[in-house]
Amino acid sequence: CPRTASSGPSKVRRPDAVLGQGAAGYYRSENGGTPIAIGSIISVGGRSLTVVGILGDAPQMFGNAVIMPLQTAQAIFDRAGTVSSVILTAQSTAAVGTIQSAIQDGFSGLTVSTQDDMLRSASTILAAMNGFMGIIETSIIIVAVVVVTIVVVVSVMEERREIGTLRAPTAR
Repeated sequence: CPRTASSGPSKVRRPDAVLGQGAAGYYRSENGGTPIAIGSIISVGGRSLTVVGILGDAPQMFGNAVIMPLQTAQAIFDRAGTVSSVILTAQSTAAVGTIQSAIQDGFSGLTVSTQDDMLRSASTILAAMNGFMGIIETSIIIVAVVVVTIVVVVSVMEERREIGTLRAPTAR
């Protein structure tokens, strides 16, 4: 909701923003080291926003976020009438499946990703990385075996005469 800030006799409407801890740190450095507090004015994409909250212990996803009204974000990014993503938080984990089904049934063009979907996606990526690292590990072992074999063969070829001399006294 836009908030009205009083600035002398005229009123200036400025959209509100809630900052994650990382975003508050970023705007602190942008603000010459002055801490960002509630009521501070920040600039996002050339638009001034009033800070109305700073998230404390928030999930990592929100740590660097600047949360603002949809219409403000659409104006800043020149995307009037479009939405790229919506984050919903269920009150209980039992409701996630119901909410997911309701969204998919009501909005067939949307992709709904739950925390479990993101976990599966991350697991797939990690499995691919583990497979790649396994290939590298196998390649390193093969190269090491080849190098040791070459060293042994060269050493044996150089010492061939000495080996023959050492075996001669025992031959009968």
